[in-house]
Amino acid sequence: MSRHRMVRNLDLDDVLDDGYDEEDYIEEQPMTEDQQAQMAEATEEVKAMLGGAKVTIKEIQDALWYYYFDVNKAAVYLIDELAKKQKAASPAAVKKTTTPKTSQSGTATPTGTGAKSSAPK
Repeated sequence: MSRHRMVRNLDLDDVLDDGYDEEDYIEEQPMTEDQQAQMAEATEEVKAMLGGAKVTIKEIQDALWYYYFDVNKAAVYLIDELAKKQKAASPAAVKKTTTPKTSQSGTATPTGTGAKSSAPK
């Protein structure tokens, strides 16, 4: 039982404290000159690939940074995002709702299926 008391009395914050704060890991490092040159070149390539698409420089550079300056992956990602935005912005396609026609026999036949009623007219 004494081991249970030891575990119960442990201060987890003290035990799990490794001496580092989250802020130590979150700090952004500035880009090196090579990275800045690579970013500028890749940004122009992506802009050329997208044509006149409405994408900000910030969005392009964020995609490039995420994909480690891979122009093709960044362009595909941005095109997919544009398609999602356009799809969300366009009015939802309203499905044509139809009510089933009822034949003389009282059975319902779905419209548009070509099914004919077997009841005499």
